[in-house]
Amino acid sequence: MIITSLYAGLLGLLLCILSVRVISVRRTTGVGLGHGDEIALERRIRAQGNFAEYVPLAIVPIGALELAGQNAIVLHLLGIGLFLGRLLHGWALSFSRKNASARIAGMVLTLVMLSVASVLNLAVYSSRLLDLGWGRGEWGFAGLPEWIPRTGRTGIACGNRNKSVT
Repeated sequence: MIITSLYAGLLGLLLCILSVRVISVRRTTGVGLGHGDEIALERRIRAQGNFAEYVPLAIVPIGALELAGQNAIVLHLLGIGLFLGRLLHGWALSFSRKNASARIAGMVLTLVMLSVASVLNLAVYSSRLLDLGWGRGEWGFAGLPEWIPRTGRTGIACGNRNKSVT
């Protein structure tokens, strides 16, 4: 999961930056809990909180696609979309006072990436369940690794039908 690791690392660093910005305003204002009616602190808290709400769930579908053998270009496009979306949104809330367009663009990028990754994961699942061929390398998906059994608890074949199933 080398590609997912790249974007998880970049996003982790971005969360550290957003967190340090919250801590710095807390120290200067003396507000230890909540935002204490400090607008700058409230904006930074929401930038950090929104990041923490979306990123963990958004990185999971990328990792699942990587485990399923998705094309590296698709994985990078999803990772870049997530990173840029969170960067724009975090910058608009934490670093600027009024930049609704960057905030909207950030949310759109994040939601598009999350939607596309989710649909791709459902496609992987359904193609393997229905054996449409996507699990054997067509459509940009690689097959299951050899060490994974070709049938699950349901007994539905997941791999190449020409191979013997044990």
